[in-house]
Amino acid sequence: MAGFRYSPEVKSKILRVVRDARTGAKSWDETLLLAKEAGYNGNVAGIQNFIRNAVNSEAKNNVAEKAAAPAKKRGRPKKEGPVLATAPATVAQVGSGMDAVQQVIDNIVKQRIAAAFAKVKAAIEEAERTA
Repeated sequence: MAGFRYSPEVKSKILRVVRDARTGAKSWDETLLLAKEAGYNGNVAGIQNFIRNAVNSEAKNNVAEKAAAPAKKRGRPKKEGPVLATAPATVAQVGSGMDAVQQVIDNIVKQRIAAAFAKVKAAIEEAERTA
């Protein structure tokens, strides 16, 4: 059983009449009478489906015409460079997990060793000056 199809001219005429009637605040019964004058042969539920399908097909065509937007970057962001030994690193700066915690601990130890060596060097230089 083949479905009935309107010619493109009749279809556009029906759509125009129905849209004008509905924007003019006419009821569906009044709209149906105007659509029948334009060549439509169905009932109120049919004209509602007719309009809904026409709007949906227009929306699908408009989506295809739009330019593709650049894709959103997905995935985990790249890690930043190594954390400098001069500034204490926090777990939030380094990342997460046990490797991040170990890296933070290593940085703290390096800073304390550097500070201790600086004190020893200063003490040796002071001893050499006084001797």
